[in-house]
Amino acid sequence: MIFPLTEKIGRRFALMVCAAVFEIGSLIQLLSFGSLSAIYAGRFIGGWGVGAACLIVPIYIAEISPPAIRGRLVGFFEIMFQIGAVLSLGLSGLMN
Repeated sequence: MIFPLTEKIGRRFALMVCAAVFEIGSLIQLLSFGSLSAIYAGRFIGGWGVGAACLIVPIYIAEISPPAIRGRLVGFFEIMFQIGAVLSLGLSGLMN
């Protein structure tokens, strides 16, 4: 769903849209006042923003980086993304 938007408005503006969607989801969670359904709705909306951004960022990096280091930059992004996912799962296990 995000790729047609990126082709229409460009990668940078599509990333701005993703950031806005994430901010809306975060705002819903912030203003939920303990309502579990509002927290779930905010997490769902925020997840759409983050998920779409994670699809666009490697493409954007590849487009703006010099050819000599393009693969390394995209690979570094993907490695750091996976390390962040592993750490978040590990930390959430410690919190429970």
